[in-house]
Amino acid sequence: MSIRLGLERILDLLKHLGNPQNDIKAVIHVAGTNGKGSVCALLSHALAATSIKVARFSSPHFITPTDSICINNTPIPDATYSNLMNRIKNVAESSMATDLPSSFEIECAIAFLWFSEQQVDVAVIEVGLGGRLDATNVFTNALCVFTALSIDHTEFLGSTIQEIATQKAGILHKPCSDCILGRQESFPESKAVIFAKAKEVGCQVWEVRDSCIPVAANIDASRSNLVKGRLLGQDIEIDLPLLGTFQYTNLATVLETLTVFYKHKYSTLFSVPPVSTLIRGLESTSWPGRMEWLAYTAPAVPAKKSIRFLADGAHNHQGAECLRAYLDAKYPGKSVHWVMGMKADREKMEGLVRVLVRGGDVVWSVGFEAPVGMPWIKSMPEDDIIKCVERIVPSVRECRVFKGGIREALDQLVDNERLIVVCGSLYLMASLHKILQ
Repeated sequence: MSIRLGLERILDLLKHLGNPQNDIKAVIHVAGTNGKGSVCALLSHALAATSIKVARFSSPHFITPTDSICINNTPIPDATYSNLMNRIKNVAESSMATDLPSSFEIECAIAFLWFSEQQVDVAVIEVGLGGRLDATNVFTNALCVFTALSIDHTEFLGSTIQEIATQKAGILHKPCSDCILGRQESFPESKAVIFAKAKEVGCQVWEVRDSCIPVAANIDASRSNLVKGRLLGQDIEIDLPLLGTFQYTNLATVLETLTVFYKHKYSTLFSVPPVSTLIRGLESTSWPGRMEWLAYTAPAVPAKKSIRFLADGAHNHQGAECLRAYLDAKYPGKSVHWVMGMKADREKMEGLVRVLVRGGDVVWSVGFEAPVGMPWIKSMPEDDIIKCVERIVPSVRECRVFKGGIREALDQLVDNERLIVVCGSLYLMASLHKILQ
């Protein structure tokens, strides 16, 4: 089964389930190309710290389908997930004739039904693909958030930033949506599309004009990623747990969203919490697969030797630029030992290589297993990755293919003192975390 955009099936399914999405009192709906997942994670952790019941739906799932559906950052229990899956499939098969919902539409229905039955206070919902025709686009009174827009998924959303922004802006509805527009540094022309749609539907827009800024490292050596921002009208400092300067922009979007959430959009539903409580929640955020330092110990090696490496699911041009900027800032001029695995997309792979790989680097290629429930997701053949690297950067020091996957590559890397970076598809990150578990 492949991606099927459109709202007819999900709306029909939800109607037969009693429209559970309408039971959710407050919704934050997050669209964009890069940063959606980080923003959703930061928001859900901040809100959960205030002792309200916070739901989060993200996509695609990371390791198992249940990890994309959470309440207070705890995944839905396996048994509950299975029971809801069976209930929803039975309803679909008995009520929806031949045009049955897609697997993603069923995932959305599971999430919305569970959130309704658990009587959550607020739901943070990540758009799956685009926005206008995405199965999450069933909320008409949401606080809509737009992270950085870029060129991606052109086969579904269009080839220009204007076309892509039009699809993203489709989550805005009259007369009740409100909008947080994050900084659009790569494609500032996308802002005009969002503003035009907001004007059309009568939506108020809060534009994030300034990013958060880092605090000098020597102020407090115990806090490694200290940044300044503004929350609920107060200047704050926060030890941001997510790496990369691009996260400063994501954090600024989150701080503005929380301010509008409490002071404007849902001010009659929720009392304003202490700023210190929200900061504590933000500092507790974890978001695997996005620029994180990890350690691996090879079980087959007698001395139990280990390596430390950076892992990042940078799978498009903008993500690759962010990863390269981080490496250039932290390790200027240092060669990198890359372990790369990508979804089968030659154009994206070439773009990733052009941004990341330099002469003198080492590149090892690996594949990944198809994610649970998505057999149509295919890993790019390892040999094709190496051919791409050798064609674009012929001065690389070494290229190797590992047919045994990421574990085989990591076993060969133990006791290696190079700067090691595992990157590419988020599905590769999922395979990596399965091994580390």
